[in-house]
Amino acid sequence: MANYLKVLLGNSEKILLYITDTKDVVKRASKLHNTNPVATAAIGRLITGTKLMILSHKEDSARISVSINGNGEIGKLIAFADNIGTLKVKLDNPNPEMKITENGKLDVGYAVGKEGFVSVTRDSDTIKPYTSQTKLVSGEIAEDLTYYYADSEQQGCAFSLGVFINAEAEVDKAGGMMLHVLPDCDEKDLDNVENAMQNAKAFTEYLKNYNNLEDIINAIFTNIHYKIIDSSVFEYSCDCSEWRAKRAYDSIEKSERDQIIKEDGNLTIHCDYCGKDYVFKK
Repeated sequence: MANYLKVLLGNSEKILLYITDTKDVVKRASKLHNTNPVATAAIGRLITGTKLMILSHKEDSARISVSINGNGEIGKLIAFADNIGTLKVKLDNPNPEMKITENGKLDVGYAVGKEGFVSVTRDSDTIKPYTSQTKLVSGEIAEDLTYYYADSEQQGCAFSLGVFINAEAEVDKAGGMMLHVLPDCDEKDLDNVENAMQNAKAFTEYLKNYNNLEDIINAIFTNIHYKIIDSSVFEYSCDCSEWRAKRAYDSIEKSERDQIIKEDGNLTIHCDYCGKDYVFKK
């Protein structure tokens, strides 16, 4: 199971830190979509970032969908999360060309593309769906989500996301963190946290060297006061169902449905998030 911590940073306790270990979630996503290493890194970063984003929503019925549509070979990526346990991701191309950066890392930005858009749709039982959009800045996903918050929502947020793929092309580590500056934050607290972030290593380095999230907090934010205010576990979970599949089935023109069933013997509704098929014969 994956897990997260919600933390208040600084003496004023006006900086929120959401930090998570998503190894099991990313492993599950990789197996479901049969992704190559760079595609695994991309969907791993996106599903981790999306989970961090939904944690900032207090309403139980809150839902969020994050789409990244760049000009790279991977095509469009979409992750969805809600506050009742759903967490899922899908992508167009699970096997884009793999390139390595100068520092020996998988070039996620090349696979995703550096031109395109980040779109975020939010809704809940009490709020109608609304979508906001910003341009991609790097295709590396963490930088793109950070820019989204600054440009579209005018909020001080910062992301650090990482997925480490081992020599066997398997997910060895995955996780990330999101910082959110609250109103009336003390300037000294903000300076201390900003300095800590500037000096921080790649997030996967902390996952490789520390056994738990609290140790990572201590390693990154040394000598900075913090208080854990929430924690929980979660997993990759798709909310597809027979009922949802039937709605999709009913949305197809009856004459078209009848023709497909006549020719193939059935009509299959496929879930792109988890791979489950729903078969209708009439």
